[in-house]
Amino acid sequence: MTVTKQIATKDRLADVLHGVGLVNMETAARAGCYDDYQSDSATPFADLIRDLQAAGAIDLANRAMNNEWGGTRKEAEAWATRNDDVDNPFAIYPEPNESIFEIALWWAAGILILSFSAYGMFKLFAWLYRIA
Repeated sequence: MTVTKQIATKDRLADVLHGVGLVNMETAARAGCYDDYQSDSATPFADLIRDLQAAGAIDLANRAMNNEWGGTRKEAEAWATRNDDVDNPFAIYPEPNESIFEIALWWAAGILILSFSAYGMFKLFAWLYRIA
């Protein structure tokens, strides 16, 4: 039984770029600059297409527009379940447990205290205004 390892999308793109002699773009691809999940850019595909068109590789730009080097489901799942909480949108939601109830309870208590405090301050100022 032969097990084939899936090549990462950024490496597949880098291999194609190497094959046509776009070495600088190959280096950027291997670094993840054009990758959906590793790029620091908000628009890695637009960057890839722009750079390919600027390099005169219109056929590769068209392949990129057809999402040939889009991230795979496996890469998306790996990104969504990564452990670095930086830039992870799923990290803002804590695991459901009793602390959620405690947070909600403290929040409600705070709202009640503030509302009574505001009402109390209003009554105090109204009383002071009558005296003056």
